[in-house]
Amino acid sequence: MNNLKSVYKYLFENRLSNSKKLCTLFGPVAAGKSTLVNNIKYLGVKHSTPDDILELFLDKLKSDPSDTYTDMFNRHPDKIYGPGGLRNKSLDIATKRLNTWTESTTKHIMMDGTGAGYQDW
Repeated sequence: MNNLKSVYKYLFENRLSNSKKLCTLFGPVAAGKSTLVNNIKYLGVKHSTPDDILELFLDKLKSDPSDTYTDMFNRHPDKIYGPGGLRNKSLDIATKRLNTWTESTTKHIMMDGTGAGYQDW
């Protein structure tokens, strides 16, 4: 993690610091994408991911507070993956957020996702 943070710190604080940057992180679940971003947010990086929005939707869908996200995926696959499902809605919202930032004066943007189903990104 320290080497990656050093690279991003170099890019965002020193090299090209006056230019706008968009960095994408795609990889398998639990690879550390969001952890990396959360560790460098202090640099002023904006972070867009459909995953945080999907988690909010899933929290609202919970009928039992002890349900895990895995429980939710197993119990409600049509609501999550179906046409107009929560996963697509979260991707749409994250895309709108990303577009807003890229059209603004925001300079440093990172986006991440597992890559599965995010081909349009």
